[in-house]
Amino acid sequence: SNSGKQVLLTPMVRHYSNLASYVVLVALQFWTSHHNPSSIPLWTLILLWSMSNLFQTLASPTTGYYSWVTMLDDVVLIFSHAVIFERVLMGGEVPRDLDALTMIIHFGNLMKGLIVHPKMGPLIIMVLTMMGDITQFLTLVVFFV
Repeated sequence: SNSGKQVLLTPMVRHYSNLASYVVLVALQFWTSHHNPSSIPLWTLILLWSMSNLFQTLASPTTGYYSWVTMLDDVVLIFSHAVIFERVLMGGEVPRDLDALTMIIHFGNLMKGLIVHPKMGPLIIMVLTMMGDITQFLTLVVFFV
């Protein structure tokens, strides 16, 4: 009898499982947005999936990996997906600005998720640091020009 056995997943396996689930969510939203934007069932699934992602984040142990910014990302995603769902439900078009905003947030969340990867993490941190430096430089140039 296997009733007494428990299968424990390491934190890294759980993290990559969650990241894989998130990749599927992003791919589903991308496909739905471009190939079937008026599908109420698909937008319902996307909304529920983003809500479950927030609940999973809230239920995760306090490790310092998730912060209030992570929670804010998830709340913005849920709000955006709810607005998109409501528009599609009422027969309207998908608001492209919200769709683009959610894809940008998804991209940032995927990058944050890959930071813990031993080989890709340092490269992502370096690229994000360089992008921040370039942004600061361009802000100074625009301010003084």
